[in-house]
Amino acid sequence: SMARSRGAARWSACWTDLPLCARPGLCLPRSAVARTHSAMAHPDTALVQMTGALVVTGIAASQARRLIGRGNTRKTASPARLPGRTRAMSVVGHRGSSHMAPENTLASMDLAFKHGAQGVEFDIQRSLDGEIFLLHDDTLRRTAAIDCPDELQRSGALTQQEYESMLDRDISQLSYKGFIRHVDVGSWKDTVYANQRPPLMTDVMAQVPDGCFALCEVKGGDLATATAVVSLVAEQGWTADKLRFIGFDLELMTELKRLLVERGLEISVILLQDLYSPSEAEHYISRAVECGLDGVDFEAETFVVTPEVVRQAKDKGLQLGVWVWDKLPDSDTAVNVAAFEGLGVDFFTSDLPPEVRSWMDGWTPSKVISPSAHVDMDGEVDTSGAFANHKSSAEEHMIGG
Repeated sequence: SMARSRGAARWSACWTDLPLCARPGLCLPRSAVARTHSAMAHPDTALVQMTGALVVTGIAASQARRLIGRGNTRKTASPARLPGRTRAMSVVGHRGSSHMAPENTLASMDLAFKHGAQGVEFDIQRSLDGEIFLLHDDTLRRTAAIDCPDELQRSGALTQQEYESMLDRDISQLSYKGFIRHVDVGSWKDTVYANQRPPLMTDVMAQVPDGCFALCEVKGGDLATATAVVSLVAEQGWTADKLRFIGFDLELMTELKRLLVERGLEISVILLQDLYSPSEAEHYISRAVECGLDGVDFEAETFVVTPEVVRQAKDKGLQLGVWVWDKLPDSDTAVNVAAFEGLGVDFFTSDLPPEVRSWMDGWTPSKVISPSAHVDMDGEVDTSGAFANHKSSAEEHMIGG
């Protein structure tokens, strides 16, 4: 474990210097950034379109131009293994094996491990009745089946109209036992997953194999969930080799680490950031150290996570991960994986765990599972292409983060 216990005075000093926003002026909606990447072939037009979007979020046009330039440098860096590298980069399944199975479900987590991932990443929410469960969004609308579950209709608990209205309510205002645990969050991906429900964090952690780990993302500003999950860690006895916390909110991650240390829990807390330059990465490496955190996790951009950035993180004793969110195949590529494995990054969070492991292990292309292949509940692969259109649709369904 890279977890380090630090004195309360360290956090007190850090609190006085915390920014109101983790990166002021760069709170850009992912949809706006995605439009930038899709318009690379026409940079002048892209700049005009992006400027309009960025005015709304308070970002200057000069930063929009920097985002446009960003796309042109995506594949320029070449692998350069750092001295002293002795072990392979771990592969982490983003919300499980989320390109092939419905995100943040037991099926997705299980599939990721079956396909060689050493870790899984998932998002947690807290229900009205205090349960900690997996869900990315603040509502169920995007991933829930449109039809009211039979058990709720048969019991007379809900009408179809009432059910649909509840899908748009903030998840913190819904009961897990009375509603959330009944909702089908798998069939949007494929009818074979119609039995998938939002799982409890305890159920997910119970299926993490020995020698593997989970990255648990705590959403920004959600102190209630952070406090509750610390109590859950203490109750369940989860250890640093099995669980690590991640999050974008520096203030919340600092408080989460303080709460863990206060309870004598040596669980790593890692700061997530979506950055645009090595200097920003170096800044947040320093901030992570100042705030007593255990690592940093940056977007997988080789012009941001440079050899010098890696050296600084390692010299300061931090874990270093990278993550992807772009639509396939822009960032889940063999070139990108090789670059970061060569740099000495500790873990790579991907939507495609089997492909990433294949590239890292030197398998031949014929052994790489196609994004259009269907993988059943037992991990068997159908490469007939029959599900190609469905999987393409599923990619559109995914929201980054």
